Amino acid sequence: MSLEELRKSVMQKAREKAAKIIEEARREAEKIIDEAQHEYKRRLERERMKALSELREKWNREYVSRSMEVNMKLLQLKRALLDNLVEEAKKRLIELPPKAREQSIKNLLKDSAGQSIIKDKFVIKVLARDVEVLKNALKELGLDEEVEEIKEIDEKYLGGLILENVDGTIAIDNTYSTRLERALSILYDEVNKEILKG
Repeated sequence: MSLEELRKSVMQKAREKAAKIIEEARREAEKIIDEAQHEYKRRLERERMKALSELREKWNREYVSRSMEVNMKLLQLKRALLDNLVEEAKKRLIELPPKAREQSIKNLLKDSAGQSIIKDKFVIKVLARDVEVLKNALKELGLDEEVEEIKEIDEKYLGGLILENVDGTIAIDNTYSTRLERALSILYDEVNKEILKG
């Protein structure tokens, strides 16, 4: 074989080997690029899910925070409304017309005396302005003989009466202020339950 033929043969084998190496390198490069693209997509998806999760958590925290703020403001508003209601109720009780006050004293007296807790004579406490109304109600109900004494109570009670046994160990408090407090306690509980539901 001549030198020229040998050179051509070597060159041919070198080209074939180079072509083979280039083809393998190309396949390897495609494989690396394909794996890199898959890894990129996996990381991108993982980062997207992480960002979405963080965003959801942030929105949830903000929602809970805002809900609590709204509930607190709502509670404050309801409390303010109830406080206004209480003041209006107190004002109306203080300004109760004479006939209505008379009927109220009579009803409270029946209720207190009808509980059968106090068996013997009793003491009744009312506002100074209601003493005469009470005396009339006692006569009308036939209870005037059972009264040991009529005492005056402070204006803070708003009206109504307190019926006690003579030694003061048993008392039935039917004053307007106490009845109002009982009603408000129920109202406040209902408002609080309603706020917690919302």
